[in-house]
Amino acid sequence: MMDEQQTETTQNEPMDQKQAMEAIKTFNPLTFAGVGLILLFVILCFIGGLSIRWWLMVPVAVAGVALLMKQKAESTGLELQVCTYGIWAMVAVFLLRDIMMAHQVATVVDGFSDVMNNFNF
Repeated sequence: MMDEQQTETTQNEPMDQKQAMEAIKTFNPLTFAGVGLILLFVILCFIGGLSIRWWLMVPVAVAGVALLMKQKAESTGLELQVCTYGIWAMVAVFLLRDIMMAHQVATVVDGFSDVMNNFNF
């Protein structure tokens, strides 16, 4: 009974850096690939702006989420948390990118309508 309480207590305690690094070393390569694709998507969002076309960005996002969803079903512990947070982060960044795109499109449409109003169309 005491051993069960000790294992529950040690499982709920946060990992130190050495334990985290050992856990990360055991991650499946697909988890690393999924996280890498999500990081690539974030970098392309902020460096390229809208010059990176959606047809290049959407497959990167979909592939990253697909890899993490596959690994989420097969993993436990820290890897499960990384997959879960990675999926939610990708959804959030994807929605933010769409909001930024919609704002820029609205700015272009407003500018075009101002030009049209100047010519009395």
